[in-house]
Amino acid sequence: MMTTHDERHYKTGGDPRTLADFIALRAEMNKLSHPARPDINWPYAEQLARSLLEHHGADLQTVAWYTLARARLGGLAGIHEGLSLMESLLAHQGKNLWPQALPARTEIFRTLSKRLRQVIRTLSLAPADLESLGQAERSLQSFDAVLQRLEIAPENPLSDLRALLHSTVSRFENLDPAPALPTAPPVAVSDAELPGALVSEEDAAKVEPVPELKRRPKAEPLAPPLPAKRPAPVVASSPAPAPRWKPFVAGMVTLLAVTGIAVGGWLALRQSDLPPISVTQNVIPGLPGASPLMPVDLPQTQRQLDELARLAPDWAVSYGDQL
Repeated sequence: MMTTHDERHYKTGGDPRTLADFIALRAEMNKLSHPARPDINWPYAEQLARSLLEHHGADLQTVAWYTLARARLGGLAGIHEGLSLMESLLAHQGKNLWPQALPARTEIFRTLSKRLRQVIRTLSLAPADLESLGQAERSLQSFDAVLQRLEIAPENPLSDLRALLHSTVSRFENLDPAPALPTAPPVAVSDAELPGALVSEEDAAKVEPVPELKRRPKAEPLAPPLPAKRPAPVVASSPAPAPRWKPFVAGMVTLLAVTGIAVGGWLALRQSDLPPISVTQNVIPGLPGASPLMPVDLPQTQRQLDELARLAPDWAVSYGDQL
């Protein structure tokens, strides 16, 4: 069975998981769920998907990845192109497409809906895109109708995507254009409707001509008055502070002088109050008289000194220990 899309004929293929192009395409798509968020080569992914569709045939997973690549590269037009291809494949060979297991198909549709919603939220849409939005919404409606008719997916896995497109279209449709200001139509006035002259010719002749008034020459603008010069403020010079050590020195000198005078006067008064004491030499009875001095034996004294000099330095310590 051949499927026609964009003047191309895609046959229905089988399980592509062993093909090199499918393995490379799956590696690119797995980057979407990688924690490091590496960049995806979307033109390369589209090229791999086209190669699989042309040489191997169409399967549901390859068409879903092709739709996502076209959405990333073409925006709303790419979404419409991918959904139309998937609708055509399901309408003609829906039950023969790989994978045929219902849980696998539901997961493919749900993942595609999630990724397409992310793409739409990143687009800078404007009211000028209303036609493309409506076209994508109609493609999605036809796709949902095919799913319900063939009972391929009991639940509607693309309902969130359809609701997002519908709300976006409704928001742009409800935008009221700026109302134009009404313009008054031109009024045509004929000569018959114009009133006559307000002053007759006779009355105009009686009116005395108004003498021409001589214009006074314009006075030159006065220059702004110069600001009055203010006298410079006189700064009163304060006397230099006296050195602090002079009062201290004067106080110390005065204190010493007063102290000296007071001490001198006190000593003079004390000496004048003491009575004179007469000192006489009296002999104390009972004491023997002074004996004459004994002669000194110098040689004996010298011998004793020599003996002391010959003694050991620690003689006194040794002698004390013997005692």
